Amino acid sequence: MRLPDWGPTPRPLVYFLGISLIGWTIYLVNQPRLHTLGDLSRGWYSDHYAHMNACRAFLFGGVDVWQTPIAQALGPLTPEERASLPPELRGGGEQFRLPTGSARKPIAVSWSHLPRPYPPGDFVAVLPVALLYQWTELEFRNATRLLVWFFVLYAHLAVLFFARAAWDSSPPAILATVLVYFEAIHWALEGFYDSIALVPLALFALFLSRRQWLLALLAYSIAAFFHFRAFFFGPLALLPAWHLVQARAWKQWTRGQWLVAGVTALLSGLALWTFKTASAALSSFPLDNPVAWTGPWQSRVGLFSAAAICAAVFLYARAWRDLILTGWLLFMAVNLRQAFAWHALLLLPWLILRPAAADPTRQAVAEPARWAMVICLATLVFRNGLVPAWLALVP
Repeated sequence: MRLPDWGPTPRPLVYFLGISLIGWTIYLVNQPRLHTLGDLSRGWYSDHYAHMNACRAFLFGGVDVWQTPIAQALGPLTPEERASLPPELRGGGEQFRLPTGSARKPIAVSWSHLPRPYPPGDFVAVLPVALLYQWTELEFRNATRLLVWFFVLYAHLAVLFFARAAWDSSPPAILATVLVYFEAIHWALEGFYDSIALVPLALFALFLSRRQWLLALLAYSIAAFFHFRAFFFGPLALLPAWHLVQARAWKQWTRGQWLVAGVTALLSGLALWTFKTASAALSSFPLDNPVAWTGPWQSRVGLFSAAAICAAVFLYARAWRDLILTGWLLFMAVNLRQAFAWHALLLLPWLILRPAAADPTRQAVAEPARWAMVICLATLVFRNGLVPAWLALVP
């Protein structure tokens, strides 16, 4: 099986992202007002080190984190062990003893009384730092900064792949790429690994536009393996599957294509199995969704009105993918248990999910409606105005 032809990637973009990564690396090393947790908001977010320690609990404690809460599987620290902790860990509440590790490096997590609602790719994203923290003298305060740096690296890769997919759009989705840059960098600096899922989602969009159905399925399965919010685009994953079944494509597959199909099935199975396992506990998470179906109907008027207008535009433009996504995301929005600002990041691939051969006139009509839906969902559901106000936190 041949590797896909990516086509040219603009060199100025590569240079810019290289300089950007170097610049943010220098910033992280010399960050003013540095907090021991390493996040841009100086101690507000805990996701990065919770992911690392959940990975350690799984690998070195044998905890089935998708079924068993860490607080239930591991014992608490004794008063003596707490007194011996590094200063940055001494005041924390959710800390547990790892049987195979040092008491000075406890399992410090958030939401420890509930199973982890993340797929296995979560562990892959933090694995290098988790192993360094477990096996070396790496201190907690440096581990958190290293985690954030890895997430910033993932963000730059995400922008690179997103830009490559956006370049195939007609016209190229340059504004969407700029938006992805600021959103991905922001949430990486806050300690969220979500941007790593943007890489396969961008490839998913690229392969869909090129009608490379098997590769599109592989890309989507990788995205779902890394983050459940790839399910935002779940209905579109049925499109390449339907084309493959309709053409009975497997009859002409080479050994390499069968390998791709096997990897796709494995990753999809792991994502779906962990989601099914962890979903039983989702109702135990606090309800924090401004448009939840159980809330007052007035909270959903704006969202439903915007969705109805955009759906009418998509219907006129015969933008069937956009119409399906509108209905699906509306359904997901009102049924989400929690909706936070960083969740909006994985909505952005919608801006480059376009059909391979669209009527330019109708495409031009659908484009602003697509942007309107992304902005409405980000603002009304996830409370994210997609404006880089976070830059004020950098100094």
